[in-house]
Amino acid sequence: MLSDGAKTILTRAPGPADVEQLAIMHLITSEYRNGKTRPVPGSRHIFTSRHEMQALRKLVFGIDKEKAVQKKEIVDGIKRTSWLTNLETEQAIGKVSCGWGKFAGIVPILGKALGEATKITAA
Repeated sequence: MLSDGAKTILTRAPGPADVEQLAIMHLITSEYRNGKTRPVPGSRHIFTSRHEMQALRKLVFGIDKEKAVQKKEIVDGIKRTSWLTNLETEQAIGKVSCGWGKFAGIVPILGKALGEATKITAA
């Protein structure tokens, strides 16, 4: 059973259980981080590139001052790595596409959800 606070966090929109958040978290772990901590010798993927770091900053914190991270790149990555159903993947892509310019990042979104849960459970 989940606590009332956990339920509040997971049902908040936008929140960590939204389909686009799940797709982005999976993209981060499968595309940008997988193989980076235990790389195969000689692999070109040993280090995170500058562009990958820019994408990670945008996805995690919503920071992209240089406007280097293109929506198409993220949408293509979600299509390529998604473990969600086809319908959920399309929903995630639609939400990311519509809100890309103002995407806050998964950490600020989680922070707001946690803050809301704290207010509700404290009341």
